[in-house]
Amino acid sequence: PCEENGKNPACCGESATASREKSATVSCGAEGAGKNIACPAFCGFLKGNEISSDPVAGEADVLRGGRRTALFFDPRVLTALSDGERAFFDIRFVPAWRFAEAGGAANGVAVPPVVFPSEVGAVREMLFAAKAGGARFALVGNPGAVPFAEEAGLTPVGDFRLNVTNTDAAKVFSGQGIAAQILSAELTAPAVRDLCRRSPQIAFGAIVYGRIPLMLTERCFMKENFGCGKCGTCALDDRRGAAFPMMREYPHRNLIFNAAYTYLCDRPGDTAPLAFSHYLFTTERPAEVGEVIAAAKRHAPFPLAGAVRRMGRRDPEPAEKTKKK
Repeated sequence: PCEENGKNPACCGESATASREKSATVSCGAEGAGKNIACPAFCGFLKGNEISSDPVAGEADVLRGGRRTALFFDPRVLTALSDGERAFFDIRFVPAWRFAEAGGAANGVAVPPVVFPSEVGAVREMLFAAKAGGARFALVGNPGAVPFAEEAGLTPVGDFRLNVTNTDAAKVFSGQGIAAQILSAELTAPAVRDLCRRSPQIAFGAIVYGRIPLMLTERCFMKENFGCGKCGTCALDDRRGAAFPMMREYPHRNLIFNAAYTYLCDRPGDTAPLAFSHYLFTTERPAEVGEVIAAAKRHAPFPLAGAVRRMGRRDPEPAEKTKKK
């Protein structure tokens, strides 16, 4: 880790790694990484290196023209879908450490959001194995993951954790080799339209369905509070009774997800400027995934029970307004 930030666990990669011509990256591993600019190496990269805003050609073309991508946190749900339901998504991501469980149904992997130096070797092996197993894309949540994806021959797609909210950030990440970018979930619909208009050469996407990760824990909260037998089935309840699902992340970290679902499939006007739409599937059963796909095809209201969060809004709509009839 860089000397000036050596005690900050968010700065967890090598100080600067050459990535493409005249650029450097640093692995910043906290949740929401990509916006931690405390690391001098990354600051220097942003200020002093030449940045190309030219889009990455080739595989990125699959993400233009109203395409769809999805991240299945449990690969077993993906394998349980019908061929037609899987074909609804042009890119089907699963966690890199669980790629083998997808049985060939996935063509993309999600790089762990945190990669400490002691984990680099294992993560690289995962990505090479995924490539050999048919993966073509890698969902990356911080700049330090881009070299890992490129080394394995995978096309990097920027996750929402990059926190892209403006054209300057978009150009930086495009210049690093990120072929397409999922925009920050905090953007409003007008901000999304403006960003797409200002940078038409970059393939932008947004989360249109799913529970957004809110927190990443270093220790296994589920084991310590619920026991290993409850892994992937437990949730944190707040004082208002809202349940925040928890799932395992590599190697034994925990992801805590929003209690409310993001849902934009019934608002095609808000997502029209985007090159692709992104879906997140966490605790859903295969039948529920099928219901979401059917609703998305018809631009229908939210098909499941639960509160819904809209683009750029913090407060969810009341559950009774979105509950399935």
